[in-house]
Amino acid sequence: MIVPMRKLTALVFYKDYPLFLEKLRDLGVLHIFTKKNINLENKEINNQMNTLKAYNDNIKFIKKFSGSNSGSIDEDGKSIFLKIINYRKELDSISLKLSNISKRKDLLMPWGKFDISKLELLKEAGVNLNFYTCASNKYSDKWNDLYNAIEIEESNGVTYFITITSDKKINIDAEYFDFGLDSISSLKLKEKEILERKEEIKRYFEKVANSISILENERSNIKEDLDYQKIFKSTNYAIEEKLIGLEAWLPLENEKEISEWIKDKDVYYLIEKPNVEDNVPVKLKNNRFTSLFEMIGKLYSLPNYNEIDLTPFFAPFYLLFFGLCLGDCGYGLLILGGATFYKRKVDKKMKPVITLLQWLGFSTVLMGLLVGTFFGINLINADISFLDGIRDYMLDSNKLFTFSLILGAIQVVFGMFLKVANSVKQFGWGAALSTIGWIVLIFGSAVSYYLKDRGVSYYNIVQNGTLIISGILILLLNNPKRNLFINLGSGLWDTYSMVTGLVGDLLSYIRIFALGVCSGVLGLVFNDIAINLSSGMPPVISQLFMVIILVFGHGINIFMSGLGSMVHPMRLTFVEFYKNAGFSGGGKDYIPFKKIERI
Repeated sequence: MIVPMRKLTALVFYKDYPLFLEKLRDLGVLHIFTKKNINLENKEINNQMNTLKAYNDNIKFIKKFSGSNSGSIDEDGKSIFLKIINYRKELDSISLKLSNISKRKDLLMPWGKFDISKLELLKEAGVNLNFYTCASNKYSDKWNDLYNAIEIEESNGVTYFITITSDKKINIDAEYFDFGLDSISSLKLKEKEILERKEEIKRYFEKVANSISILENERSNIKEDLDYQKIFKSTNYAIEEKLIGLEAWLPLENEKEISEWIKDKDVYYLIEKPNVEDNVPVKLKNNRFTSLFEMIGKLYSLPNYNEIDLTPFFAPFYLLFFGLCLGDCGYGLLILGGATFYKRKVDKKMKPVITLLQWLGFSTVLMGLLVGTFFGINLINADISFLDGIRDYMLDSNKLFTFSLILGAIQVVFGMFLKVANSVKQFGWGAALSTIGWIVLIFGSAVSYYLKDRGVSYYNIVQNGTLIISGILILLLNNPKRNLFINLGSGLWDTYSMVTGLVGDLLSYIRIFALGVCSGVLGLVFNDIAINLSSGMPPVISQLFMVIILVFGHGINIFMSGLGSMVHPMRLTFVEFYKNAGFSGGGKDYIPFKKIERI
């Protein structure tokens, strides 16, 4: 459900305003609107936002080094932050240096290992040892006699050779290779020093990761200050810039608390119900089960403040659709068991996500039993005696196809009922008459068909009554405030759109059947591949090979089918269900101005 809100308007003397904001933050229940482009208008806020982004980036980077036993660190958050930035820059420089050393080593490798300082001793003795490279097909044997050339190595069409002469320079058609001060041994020494420095930086990062709360608390300080500055800079002055006007929203449940607090302050204030045109923030409040699905609904949009929160109504359908799309009892057990095991190790923020996974795994177990699949094994056809009592209740592919369409029809019609409730809540009964007409037409047609099928003679009375009542509501009363002739034209067009739309909506639910069948078939295929490829091998190798194929194959199937099972029920929810429920969305999240909890 959407929590009812109240609008607070206050006028505060400008000198008292900073302290007033601090007290409001301590209360932690007021949502205060800020200017949309405040970060562009104010350089200080823009800088703070960039700093906050930098903290987020570096905290994410540092968390990669968690889990080591390198100890902790005792520094303040700002100094740690600055060191991380400098060390990351140094790491980039180190990567470049190591790359250059690697390239240089590749160039020196054909010449072998030797002491470059010995070359200077040869020069002092009047012997010049020079190094050259050339294409192998251009190397001349005459150079052996003219310059005492000696081939060192030939690789990839390039010949490496040296000349030994008394002249410092010789005229030879080859490329001179300059060693400079480098040698293989000196480069390895440099590389060792750089790698030691890299390891030293890594150990520092590991210590910071073990003390990540210091960095996260400093980030919280910056976030709090940024929130404060955004609100403060969004201030509207009134009456010769002596009074500051503030508008905020608070949950109805906190109205008494705020009223008691503010009435003793030297502030003029008014707490009132929101108007229809107000952009009221949305705070959702659901039970423990349905609140898990709020994160899914927010992927699309929050509801408008004036409409109904659809989270409690799509949650059971989403759970059911996920289980049918994945459709394997064994996969469900893996998800349920893995989530249960992992739940003990995650922090408080991640626990709702893992709990949702537990529910999805549980649904997959039940739906997997319903469609009769266990790790790709078809339980309907399997010769398993203890399943005889429940095999008749399992759904084969034909029944699953029909069941998917029935579920789709139920959700679509249920959405129409919610559209009626939404329309009545926002605009009154007049706006809901057309939708009521469609509900009458659907249920009346179903009843008349049932009576006709049972041979009841007065079925035509029900049929004609249904057509008359629904026709009046759909064609003539779709908007009681308009002219009947305009309503008739609009109703005919809406009828065409509705009929074609309903057909398309129902067909969309075939994807539940398709995904469920694909998951089972792929599991069966991987089982057959594992059995066939491992047959004929020695016993131990055969079993090991089979296990590898099964783990790999079913792992791919769980990933691909699980991804589809997450996405396609969302699509059915956000397109088919939301459309038929008249969902408009566009709500702004309720974010109270409060202190951030420290770790």
